[in-house]
Amino acid sequence: MSRSAESYHRFKHLLVVILLWLKRFECFCYPKSFTSEPKKKSNHRSALKMAQKSDGDQSTGFKFSIDRGGTFTDIYAEIPGKGFRVMKLLSEDPSNYPDAPREGIRRILEEETGVPHPRGLPIDPARIAHIRMGTTVATNALLERKGERHGLLITAGFKDLLFIGNQARPDIFDLQIRRPEVLYETVEE
Repeated sequence: MSRSAESYHRFKHLLVVILLWLKRFECFCYPKSFTSEPKKKSNHRSALKMAQKSDGDQSTGFKFSIDRGGTFTDIYAEIPGKGFRVMKLLSEDPSNYPDAPREGIRRILEEETGVPHPRGLPIDPARIAHIRMGTTVATNALLERKGERHGLLITAGFKDLLFIGNQARPDIFDLQIRRPEVLYETVEE
């Protein structure tokens, strides 16, 4: 990786850290229109209807929705003409497979179509309508203090902003305040 690409990735990572902390301490300012309207309750049926509308008529291929967590990877597959299938795999299992989402897709395609899909070869995308994937791995790594070291780049004079936060605490009169540890290692103004 070139030096500029490495700097870009570090900067991007730093921005994510800043946004997470700002969200945690509720430092975002929203226009009144966002806060004054009551939130609409949503349920899985309305979400499913929205997903079906956005997909159009793509009933010819497998549709995969994947949630890759720190421990398990959940794969939900809509199988054309048959319904759906759910599979749960360990996110990290190097003795059996290198990548859990790919392995889940491979297994479902192999079992449902009867066509062998060897582990080392790429999966043929012709049978797949879409793959949607979400993950909590980066957030978990950040909160668990695992992964790369990182710092905070912030406007001069705001060095302590994330440390101070909004002064919210469970007991306002508690004299022994336990603050959460900061996620960054150094601060540059």
